[in-house]
Amino acid sequence: MKNGRQLGAVCCAILVMTVILLVQTQPVKTNATMKFSTKYSSGRGSDRRIELPTNKDSTLASEIKDVWHYPSEHTICIELQNNTRFPRPAFIGRLSGQSLAMLDWGRQNDKIFGEWVRCGSYEDQWLSAGTYFLEVIALFCEDFGINSLKRNENESDWLSFDFKQKCMEDPNHNRITGEDSYVVIEAEQNAASRSNPKGRWILPTVPESNPVPLYHRYQPQGCLRNPNQEICQEPTDGIALWSHSFEWEGNIGERWRKTINMTIDSQNFPKVCFFGFSHSRELESAFERLGLGKHAVHVKAKYPEDITPSLLNHSYVERGCTAFIIALAQWPGSRFQGFPYLFDRFYAGMKHVVETAVGLFADREDDVRIYMRSIHEIPIGERTGSCPMSDWRSPVVMHGYNHLVKKAVREIREQDEVGNKMIHFLDTSFIISPMWDSAPDWVHLPLNVTDE
Repeated sequence: MKNGRQLGAVCCAILVMTVILLVQTQPVKTNATMKFSTKYSSGRGSDRRIELPTNKDSTLASEIKDVWHYPSEHTICIELQNNTRFPRPAFIGRLSGQSLAMLDWGRQNDKIFGEWVRCGSYEDQWLSAGTYFLEVIALFCEDFGINSLKRNENESDWLSFDFKQKCMEDPNHNRITGEDSYVVIEAEQNAASRSNPKGRWILPTVPESNPVPLYHRYQPQGCLRNPNQEICQEPTDGIALWSHSFEWEGNIGERWRKTINMTIDSQNFPKVCFFGFSHSRELESAFERLGLGKHAVHVKAKYPEDITPSLLNHSYVERGCTAFIIALAQWPGSRFQGFPYLFDRFYAGMKHVVETAVGLFADREDDVRIYMRSIHEIPIGERTGSCPMSDWRSPVVMHGYNHLVKKAVREIREQDEVGNKMIHFLDTSFIISPMWDSAPDWVHLPLNVTDE
């Protein structure tokens, strides 16, 4: 657990850095190896299609025809059977080796790959040349998240979709790829070829041979209250994940350290109010532990409805905040109400939040900045992995929530000149998503923060 706490500390510190870099200019008020094999189907060099092994024990094994790596397109593709019962599964995939990279399943092009092929791209990821282990798991047999929205012309149908009774694929048998699925990245994808070059998670040493398989963590049924059972040990083990450290692109890390040193005693750094509950509280604690406590305040809020004009105004007038960082999705997606916020209700709530904030501070556009923070995913725990789910915070739901936060921000920026200047989307997914299953307690990054 110590390594897990250290990872949480690093994650919090990195999130703090992202916040600091954004608001600093604002006006003030193991070593084992495995052998692997690949089959080369056709083509030469990076144009070839490289077939990969599949997991015959997967719940969707009968629906999968082939899995392959398409180097020239920077994609991993899954071909479904022509008569499949589930033509649109929800997948999540990760490459692990010298660094970690998530696959983007939102770039589907049926004209290129065919109607029955689902592809995940790593084109925008920071990957050095080398060998990487690949794991793709199926979250749901039918996707109802943002990738479903991109295929659905009727947005209102997607927004109102009722996912309360949906079941995740059995976490014990959701892996699509085989145990010896490795891909070779032949050339580093440099900053010029990537749209998201901020940083990456890396191992302390480069693997001398094939990387040890890094499987997604999950909490089997019965392990929530009795975690010491033998069946709980391997699926919940996080040591391999917790051994990673974060590497910033270029001189960003140096800029951060200099900024923190300048900020500790500075009177010119804006005071930041973190609106939310426990995840936002951790960010305030991170400021404290980095010596920036006087610049941070945690404002408790669980649901979009909690963000009222009086709460915002009190934070500005009484607490002196001019930077507001708002994140409100963990409670709407959780079990505490007995049901989740469906996408339409969540969107309406977040739209009201941004409109309320911009309207309240319209005459203070040179003084106030509002950042709607991206939502942190949590691992597959016993409640999210149950059937039906009793906690709805699966990656599919959380990614849908994130899409709707961005949508609310984008719309008000497009419609309102003041909103365009005042409100922004703070995207921390490049930090959290590759480590989405790493939370030691299955929900939170720990409070303790180390210097990073």
